[in-house]
Amino acid sequence: PVSVTIRVEEPTLPSNFEEVGIVQAIGHGDEADMPHVIEGLRQKAASLGCDTVIRVKVDQGVTIASGTGVAIRTLAASPAPAPAQPSSGASTP
Repeated sequence: PVSVTIRVEEPTLPSNFEEVGIVQAIGHGDEADMPHVIEGLRQKAASLGCDTVIRVKVDQGVTIASGTGVAIRTLAASPAPAPAQPSSGASTP
């Protein structure tokens, strides 16, 4: 399974990421608490291939709790360009 980080506070974001979508989780009854809602956000983000949920907001009442956030995927860093190679047929004066 993919490990998904939940960031409630505005974090320093990775330099290479893409926003995939908004995720929402709702808990009812015995599951109307922050741990269940956060786990629901993790599962939904993982199902989208994301590794982080940012801008998380949780609203909790007596019998219902809900959370929303933006699921993001960290992109692989671009490889550094290879150093320029002199052409094999070049002549030098």
